[in-house]
Amino acid sequence: MKGCYRGGIAINITFRASLTTTLLILLITCGVVPVCQAQTQEDQELIVCSCSPDLPQLSIEDSSQNDPLVLALQENLLRLGLNPGSADGTFGPGTQSAVKIFQVVRGLEPTGIVDEKTWDELYRAMGETDLEDVDPEAATSIIIDRGTRTLTILVGGKFHKQYQVAVGKPETPTPLGDWRIVHRSLNWGSGFGTRWMGLNVPWGIYGIHGTNKPHSIGSYASHGCIRMFNNSVEEIYPLTKVGTPVKIIDTRQSAPRLSGKTLREGMSNQEVVYLQWILKDHGIPISSDGRFGKMTAWAVKYLQALYLLPVTGEVDSATIEALQGK
Repeated sequence: MKGCYRGGIAINITFRASLTTTLLILLITCGVVPVCQAQTQEDQELIVCSCSPDLPQLSIEDSSQNDPLVLALQENLLRLGLNPGSADGTFGPGTQSAVKIFQVVRGLEPTGIVDEKTWDELYRAMGETDLEDVDPEAATSIIIDRGTRTLTILVGGKFHKQYQVAVGKPETPTPLGDWRIVHRSLNWGSGFGTRWMGLNVPWGIYGIHGTNKPHSIGSYASHGCIRMFNNSVEEIYPLTKVGTPVKIIDTRQSAPRLSGKTLREGMSNQEVVYLQWILKDHGIPISSDGRFGKMTAWAVKYLQALYLLPVTGEVDSATIEALQGK
């Protein structure tokens, strides 16, 4: 990865060679002469310096059409294996969802807004080793976005590939949370395609599997499982093992709020996951596994004491009001 300096800050952006015209427009738009020259490699990437360390913030709210910087962002997301929708220079819902997934993977708040921290992480990601090479010793993790119906594979913490999937119908939604693969099987049943990877969701049987209904891929069609094309699930199966982490999110859903029902130790449901997310927002490092165990109870007691509430470990209406800031 080549770099250039302006104002003492190193900036790197990698674009595909097919974007030559867009990049020329981008440089003209910046209104500066870059310190270093673009270089091309045969059938490979075109490396161009960014013309300013202070790239503008990009978001769905203030994007114009045919924006060359948005187009460059979309092409880089595609290179990382994320799907921003049409690479047309318009910051639409697809680009916003791809940015959110990128932010989740890189440990940033999933706002969908490309701010300074997101640009910095994008530069780092583009400078990493070839994302298509899979190290069999590297740990695999999976992120499933219920909102965009996509499954993203990470190998060694780096983007590897993204697949379109089918997820649960509104009445039988795919469970959000931090899960792990606890069971793997070949040809588990005719309706599950050629591969099955079961998850440790405590209130039902959910998993990632193939399908005998390929027309359903890309839709909300299942009873909560994640369906893939059989060739796709066969492709990711060797990369997984018992214990592989699977994070299920929904980038098109606003932050869930607790319904008001009392939650207590021993319970397991989707609302417990929402509680655990809220506890994380209050700075408590806790797993979003949907199980109201001793750690969750301890976290609730800590915050109850902090907010001068009765320290019961149960999430009642007063605790919910304090946690959600009503």
